[in-house]
Amino acid sequence: MKAPHLLRGAYTEDRVCKWLLGRGLRLVTRNYRCPSGEIDLVLLEEDCLVIVEVRFRRNDLYGGAFASVSRQKQQRLARATECFLRENPHYTHHPLRFDVVAVSGHNSAMQLEWRQNAICFDPE
Repeated sequence: MKAPHLLRGAYTEDRVCKWLLGRGLRLVTRNYRCPSGEIDLVLLEEDCLVIVEVRFRRNDLYGGAFASVSRQKQQRLARATECFLRENPHYTHHPLRFDVVAVSGHNSAMQLEWRQNAICFDPE
């Protein structure tokens, strides 16, 4: 039996995925994992490969869902994306965008806020 927070996470990601599909994006994969990290959702919006981080927070204490995407989390997401592109080289020619969907509330009262280009990476 999965822990309650894992069940909540899976339910939330499922709702976000369906919500984004309803807005015209196409699913590539969910819960991509590699040794470097994890990507919640990988989708296509027209020709753009969209990497989506889903964040659920019960309240805005400590800065809320968007603030919870720390620099360390962003770096893990970038490394996981690099792994994904190495394993799926046919996507390397697509423009790339990193979005965050912040989720609050419960079940039928769930509220979603989608920030496109929420994470930008500077070339190093």
